[in-house]
Amino acid sequence: MLSQIVGSVLIAVGIFAIYLLGKSKKNDRDAFILIVIGLVFTGAGGWLLISHITLMVLLKKFFGIIFVLMGGFLTLKFPAISKYQPGEFTSLGILIGLVLLILGVYMIMF
Repeated sequence: MLSQIVGSVLIAVGIFAIYLLGKSKKNDRDAFILIVIGLVFTGAGGWLLISHITLMVLLKKFFGIIFVLMGGFLTLKFPAISKYQPGEFTSLGILIGLVLLILGVYMIMF
């Protein structure tokens, strides 16, 4: 938890340093040093955040996005094609779509 906070602070300080460069009137040497410091802080903070993410978390988020897309399609678009299938499939498509949509949102959030 502490490394996530430190990583977030490092990223914020790095981006803020580059932002301040745009507002100040620095010469080329000072501007280059400030850009390097900002990029190093941003890279170090990103490395701290990414190094604690496991493969299972990434897979869970990926499949969560896939489930949200499939659930959204089944809920919103699938029932509109009633000329290709019986009307009873519309309710089933909406139900399966809602289940996948809720499951996908849960997987993304937690």
